[in-house]
Amino acid sequence: MGERICSAEGCEDAARARGLCNKHYCRARASGVLIPSPRKPTLASPTQRACSVADCGRPHLARDLCGMHYGRALRTGALPGPPAQMAIRLDQHLLQNIDLERKVADCLQCGLRSPIRVRRGRSPECLIVFRRRARRARLPPKTRRRKRLRRLYKLSPAEYEEMLRAQDGVCAICRQTPPYPLYIDHCHRTGRVRGLLCAPCNTGLGMFRDSPERAMRAAAYLAQRQK
Repeated sequence: MGERICSAEGCEDAARARGLCNKHYCRARASGVLIPSPRKPTLASPTQRACSVADCGRPHLARDLCGMHYGRALRTGALPGPPAQMAIRLDQHLLQNIDLERKVADCLQCGLRSPIRVRRGRSPECLIVFRRRARRARLPPKTRRRKRLRRLYKLSPAEYEEMLRAQDGVCAICRQTPPYPLYIDHCHRTGRVRGLLCAPCNTGLGMFRDSPERAMRAAAYLAQRQK
């Protein structure tokens, strides 16, 4: 069977869609002659978690929403800032109703009866998490660091180095230079990067729960007790 020819008059190019070649198809779309057919949404299977919006039925992505409604909520500001990093880790692939014989469990992220990885002496984990870690382990160290900075903090290595030069290579609080790379400090409520800190200062802010009032009370307490 030969290749179809464009149905436009005087055109001998191969037909790609609606009996038209790419050129005439784009022209028809731009002029309004052709109305694109609506895409059928991919609905969640019985083993997947569905979107919480009524009459949606798409697979769950995050915050009880599908990808379309999650992106729409982010653009309109209906969603608050990202939760704490610990809460994100606990919410992603938490397993329930674990069946060790069939190696399946109900994953809050992947849906019901998701495959799991079972190892002796260790807790079961979602197979998706294991495959993702295996792919990351095969990447070069520079690529892993670049992807981690982009995924967690929306930063590039060049932006990190620029922040480090702006702080003269020292911690933004104690002004010391540790023998390891400085940690990226960010707001756990909004996700905004605030600066680069050493491990003790970064841990101290976390213990104070990012509260300026607690930090000031602690400073007043120390000043009073040292007299």
